[in-house]
Amino acid sequence: MSTTDEATTIGAPVEVDLMGSKFTAVDYTIFSFILAVSVGIGIYSAVKSRGKESTQEYMLGGRSMSPLPVAMSLLGGVISAISILGGDEGPPRHEADRSL
Repeated sequence: MSTTDEATTIGAPVEVDLMGSKFTAVDYTIFSFILAVSVGIGIYSAVKSRGKESTQEYMLGGRSMSPLPVAMSLLGGVISAISILGGDEGPPRHEADRSL
């Protein structure tokens, strides 16, 4: 794969640099903030629920979940795996107008 690729906008080819993207200080700041918030939520939840339920109750959802959320969760996992493993790249470069 080359470091550049050709993208097409309304009839004119445009050169796109695929390998020149790098994180800047703003990107690192946003990424660190989101990561810190996520870890904070996890720690807060762990401290708040400490000793209230056993591991078995946690893993089984207290056996109180209805079939719909369980089915939607399983379906989401299957669709996600299929899209990661079998997804195509999209339309061919010069045949994008066929989908219009």
